[in-house]
Amino acid sequence: MKNQSIISKGTQLSLNMNVDSMENAHSNNVRITMNDSKEELHVADGCVCKSTPPQGDIIEIQENIAKNKYDIYISYSSDDNEFVLSLGEYLQNHCFKFWPINHGNEIAEYKANKGQAIVNAKVVIAILSKSYVRNKAKIDEISLAYISNKPILPLSLQYFKEINEEMDFALKLTLSKLNWVFFCKKEKYDEKYATVLEGLTREIEKIDKFNENSENRRGSCIEDERFIYEEAPLQSLSDSNNAKSSHDATVNFWDRHFQKQEVTWLEFRETFLEDYQDILRRDYSDDRQEWLLHRVIWKDIFNKKDIITREDFIGFCGKNWSKPHKFMHNISNQAASRLAIYEIFNMESTVRMVAVENLGKYQTPIVISVLVDLLDNADPNIRAIASIALARTGVKDKKYIDKFISLLQDEDRLVRESACLSLGHIKAESSVPDILNRWRNDPISHVREAALIALEEIGGEEANEAVRVTKLLTSEMDELNSYFPFENVL
Repeated sequence: MKNQSIISKGTQLSLNMNVDSMENAHSNNVRITMNDSKEELHVADGCVCKSTPPQGDIIEIQENIAKNKYDIYISYSSDDNEFVLSLGEYLQNHCFKFWPINHGNEIAEYKANKGQAIVNAKVVIAILSKSYVRNKAKIDEISLAYISNKPILPLSLQYFKEINEEMDFALKLTLSKLNWVFFCKKEKYDEKYATVLEGLTREIEKIDKFNENSENRRGSCIEDERFIYEEAPLQSLSDSNNAKSSHDATVNFWDRHFQKQEVTWLEFRETFLEDYQDILRRDYSDDRQEWLLHRVIWKDIFNKKDIITREDFIGFCGKNWSKPHKFMHNISNQAASRLAIYEIFNMESTVRMVAVENLGKYQTPIVISVLVDLLDNADPNIRAIASIALARTGVKDKKYIDKFISLLQDEDRLVRESACLSLGHIKAESSVPDILNRWRNDPISHVREAALIALEEIGGEEANEAVRVTKLLTSEMDELNSYFPFENVL
């Protein structure tokens, strides 16, 4: 794709770039492609067959995605086609509608719509195998499902130890609090399918009954326990801490340690480390523990406060805050969300654009926090994407506007361009003088065009007058230059 510019149409902000195009602008990017299978498997609109869908079916699929027609998205590796064929037939027999999966030489329309299908699905099924957890594109799908607040049902084709050895830290954290269904023995498939059916039915009925956008089921305050299945990958928090804690297992973290309304951060930190040392040693390396304590708990959750209050603690835990391990449960999800967001907005991500387009649906504090961090990333491509993505969340506080304004001075033209469009999208009137300076003085035409778009979107007396005067002066200079065809006097 030759057009590398970031464009805005009316009030609809979009980022018109992909990994290929940005390679032309910045040579340090790596192109990621999905592995192709030798055999094509097509599970089409709740039906299963081995073929590539005709163009008419693709158009119908796109329309069905827009109408949220599909209940389930199945994420799987092409190496596991045989199992997916069996699962697809089972779901079809029980009247579930699921996203059509086509592996092999996947046509562009299928790849382009997968991300949107995940965002619109009610439940995401992940078929876990060694080949699956090694596939970057599949990890992207799980990450997108996670930050989109989708219930994720892991179906494992191998025993947990075999899969766990292949997973990176981020994927382990994302899936560790879910209960898996293990399809390791074919003679038990019927029993396992019944478990899947029960969980899917319960979850979809719950979503149909309540508006899934009415509450953030993950973010900073997760209440949804999701699926409860027989074979869990890890020992539960409750079980592992009963052995460690010398206090009543029915008492929440704060009340079993602090008999006061506020404590210092250092006291809170040391108490947390002592209480959950077994889990931390099991799930986090030393450097990851420090990341969890400093970046996630102190900065994200407690806003770098030196004094932590009981009210702060309850506010983070939210509903059912008095449960004994609700705090640790929420922290684990906060950490997983942060890692998932980094995964999605990486330049190698296969679902980045879908995430940007849908950020308004899941503009949680952790999403905003990570995007702000990414504005300072060493990679200018990431800075540009983070700017657009942050604007899509609708943030309008002065601290965010000031950050966008600072990006107008970035050495990279894509970052300056994205900063202009971001400020225009949020209609930041205080940024008009700075955007005007970009319009009049930036040496790159794409940046000047983006600045003009931003000024027109912001509107208002100051912006409109600046545009009018500048256009008038430009017109007059063009007219003067026309008098001297062989010499540009200006």
